[in-house]
Amino acid sequence: MESSNNLAIEPMKRSTEVPGAGSNQGNHRLSMVIPAYNEEDTIRQAISEAATALGGMLAEYEILIVDDGSADRTAEIVREESVTNPCVRLIKQPRNMGYGAALRAGFQAARFELVSFTDADCQFELSDLEYMLPLADQFDIVSGYRIDRKDPARRRFFSWGYNTLIQLLIGTGIRDIDCALKIYHRDTLQQFLPEANNFFANTEMFCKARRQDLSVVDVGVRHRPRAAGESKVSLWDIPETLKTLLPFWWTQVVFSAEKPAASESNRHFWLAFMLLVVVAGTLLLPNLSYPLIEPDEGRYAEIPREMIARGDWIVPTLRFKPYLDKPPLFYWLCAVSYKLFGPTDQAARLVPAASAFLTVLLTFVFGARMLNTRSAFLGALIMCLSLGFVICGRFLILDSLLALVVTLSLFLAYEAVASGRFRWSWWIASAVACGLGFLTKGPVALLLLAPPVVVYCWLSRLKSRPGFGAWLVYLLTACAVAAPWYVAVSLREPGFVHHFFWVHNFGRFLYSVNHPQPFWFYMPVLLLAWMPWGLLLVPLAVYLLKRSKELRATRFLGMGFLALWAVWCVMFFSVSKGKMPTYILPAWPAIALALGHFLATMGALSPRWLPEWNFLHSRFQNGLLALCFVSVVACSVTYLLRLDEPFEASYESILWIAALVGAWVLRKRWSPQHLFGVFALTAFVMVFQTTQDWFPAWGQVHTVLPASSPLREQMMHSPAEVICCGKTWDSVPFYLQRNDITYMPNHDLDQLAEHIDRQQGAYLFLENDVEAEKRYRIGFENSAVQTLWKTPKVTIVYLQQRKASPAVAALETAADGRQGAPLRTAEADSRATAIVAGAVDREFYQPVGGLPFLPPDQGEAVYPATGALWFVPRQAGN
Repeated sequence: MESSNNLAIEPMKRSTEVPGAGSNQGNHRLSMVIPAYNEEDTIRQAISEAATALGGMLAEYEILIVDDGSADRTAEIVREESVTNPCVRLIKQPRNMGYGAALRAGFQAARFELVSFTDADCQFELSDLEYMLPLADQFDIVSGYRIDRKDPARRRFFSWGYNTLIQLLIGTGIRDIDCALKIYHRDTLQQFLPEANNFFANTEMFCKARRQDLSVVDVGVRHRPRAAGESKVSLWDIPETLKTLLPFWWTQVVFSAEKPAASESNRHFWLAFMLLVVVAGTLLLPNLSYPLIEPDEGRYAEIPREMIARGDWIVPTLRFKPYLDKPPLFYWLCAVSYKLFGPTDQAARLVPAASAFLTVLLTFVFGARMLNTRSAFLGALIMCLSLGFVICGRFLILDSLLALVVTLSLFLAYEAVASGRFRWSWWIASAVACGLGFLTKGPVALLLLAPPVVVYCWLSRLKSRPGFGAWLVYLLTACAVAAPWYVAVSLREPGFVHHFFWVHNFGRFLYSVNHPQPFWFYMPVLLLAWMPWGLLLVPLAVYLLKRSKELRATRFLGMGFLALWAVWCVMFFSVSKGKMPTYILPAWPAIALALGHFLATMGALSPRWLPEWNFLHSRFQNGLLALCFVSVVACSVTYLLRLDEPFEASYESILWIAALVGAWVLRKRWSPQHLFGVFALTAFVMVFQTTQDWFPAWGQVHTVLPASSPLREQMMHSPAEVICCGKTWDSVPFYLQRNDITYMPNHDLDQLAEHIDRQQGAYLFLENDVEAEKRYRIGFENSAVQTLWKTPKVTIVYLQQRKASPAVAALETAADGRQGAPLRTAEADSRATAIVAGAVDREFYQPVGGLPFLPPDQGEAVYPATGALWFVPRQAGN
């Protein structure tokens, strides 16, 4: 037997053999509470056994029978027994109010310093109290646990499951939480009386006792089959118990702290705000003009350009065909940016960058209201120093805008219910933001908001929770914002409803073949995207779930809202069949604020918790060394990928090596606060270098049409057709500002060849994996070929139709003796050394790279070492 003030008590080991009643314990007086509901078959026996056991060991006792609205003769029998035994008292409830309510009534009516209780079904040997009473002098609570239970199998299974769940969630340290034989001290009992009216009362009492550091001991007691009747515990009690258990666990165990009054001055708030403006602005807004990265950026840049070109802001189009996969808000904002700053890649990226920038500021402002200024500042700072968030903000996709409007709607909904009274102004504002989410990516905006708000209000037992009417107003307001466009586009495109809602929303969620990933996909994504702060995610989870008194005192109820927000967002997209790393971006603000509060808390805890802070200190030490080492390796990788010049890569590597050495030497000299500052500064440099140096360089290398090339201007104003063969490359029409781009698939090369034959000249964007032999079928055989540009993705060539002259026709006919046989060609590129011309029109055969013409008598010359060239048979003559 061991005791503990924290209720971490091992059960008392004792023999199941209990002798008969012992000597009179005259120094104890005890009130025995017995709740009863329709127990006419056993109540007389229960009173008799209690009187016999208590009378043999106590000088003074009372038996309180609490009739919980019985419909049988239970109360009548108790009155009869009270006539013959004045120690028996009847407490009658006006109606059946529940087991917990009956216990509470009995405890409040008890008169003696010790209070015990048992059930009316006579399943306990009350003589075991003889061995429990001496322990009451040493412990605040003496709790029995049933030895060799005699209940039916179903009842034992329910009890095992409930006790396991209680230990997992609450950790009372009690082996048998619902054993109906316990002893309390009346003076302390009043401090943890149950509020629950059902069978959860025992759990509630022990949890409250744990919070008050009361000592508890477990004692084995004997158990018997039920004397008569049936157990009142049924399968239907499980949901009722969970309905009570989960809110209690949420508000009394996990997030039980009251938020203190704000102590930070406005000066501190605005200093933190301005610092975040500088940091987020420096990382997100400069150098947005690097080339668009296919396919996503090209697509989302071209759609708003076509909106402006067509003058139609209702039906989005891509390649001038309806593109109904996404709503138009993102396209509208990009189009407005084009109007203000011109149709450039920088103007396009300004929309997601500004969305991410505003998300950082919103997170800080509402985080300061929800938690405190320090936690909010650390959270917002961590978020804009995480690599994944900044990359998404500088990448032309919809997710940053969706994260902004979802974040705004969730913060506003929280403000509507958090103050204790429901506030309609915040609620309507949240609905408007949700409507903007509908216009960004569809109904997912509401699906990300409603579950965490509903569950938070239920778990937190908020009186200000929105009812059915409030949710109806919310939905109508959100629809009022988004419905005009949905109606307009449905009238214009009859297939929109099926295509958008079923195929691209429910279809992608339920059975998508686009981006299928396993359920656990987002676990490594979170760790990598939160670099370099991913090392804090596991300690954060431990902080949120640990049941220590010190940590409980720092977890405000608002932290619960953040936890529900983040967990629901990640779980929702984990269940979805189609997954992309950027889908969980709306969870970033909630995770960031939780991390910020975690760091602020660990730095402010009592000296008892310094070991936990030292643990984080070592994490930051190792993380700083790892961050410097990874940056050194990254410099080498960027050089190998030709993203950096040799001198720049070497210079950057030397600086990172110096930082690594300095971090190693000084790591033990820095205080936790100084170490965090150094780590944050290093993270800033790493994120800045990655997003504004290496990432744009990667875009320059892999672009389809480089900004530095004169080809843009040439193709923009040329009458020659522009053809994309293989892939679509939507950045081509965006950069050329042309609406007449032709798209041809690789598998239809014969049709493409016929199309090229009808052109006087054409620019061809050719996928690099198209084999050389297929290129001849595209039209090289009837055209002059000039290679203009080559990147890892595409080769750009210019095809010019040959002039129809008699000499050319004669050469074609004489090539192999058949009428109309074409003159065969091979690639005329930088490998060639000459062009055989003869009598062929020299105006058509333009030299490539300054190649000379050969005279007719060398017409059969072949240059196998450099590649086959124009082949003119000698018999063709002049």
